[in-house]
Amino acid sequence: MKTKFKQSDLKIAITSILLVGSIGLSSASYAGSDSENLSVSSSVGEACNITTSELSFDPYTGTELDGTGAVSHNCTHSLSADITLGVGLNQNGGTAAAPVRRMKHGSTDYLNYLLFSDSNRSTIWGSDDTSDKTITGAGTSESVTIYGRITASQTVPAGAYSDTVAVTITF
Repeated sequence: MKTKFKQSDLKIAITSILLVGSIGLSSASYAGSDSENLSVSSSVGEACNITTSELSFDPYTGTELDGTGAVSHNCTHSLSADITLGVGLNQNGGTAAAPVRRMKHGSTDYLNYLLFSDSNRSTIWGSDDTSDKTITGAGTSESVTIYGRITASQTVPAGAYSDTVAVTITF
């Protein structure tokens, strides 16, 4: 008796044979094995970086005027750091804890101002470690507000006044 195979039956038979053969190969045992541990490590450094945004007083008209600026910092999580403000380019006396900062216009005109670490403007932000601001890093960018005030009754000519205050973060 002669059996006739259809081509599709032949393909199914070949596929089945290959499948059964591969199962047999996958269950084969190996002669030996070896293992080793992979050491994984990292070092997280203490780091902080800062950026500032301008503190602008506009316009001064002889009455007390308040303004705000900011220091943005990004410090390693849980890292304690101190932010200190310099005295500015035109300091005129005072102490390191309470400097008399001044903005300058031209060569002889000055406008006094104060910087504070609190919104009530009661704690002067000086330029030493007794008046700096301590922060704790969160590992993300955070902002600290700098509160400023120009005192009233300063008699100065019209013009653009400016100063530059160095901001330092120590960690």
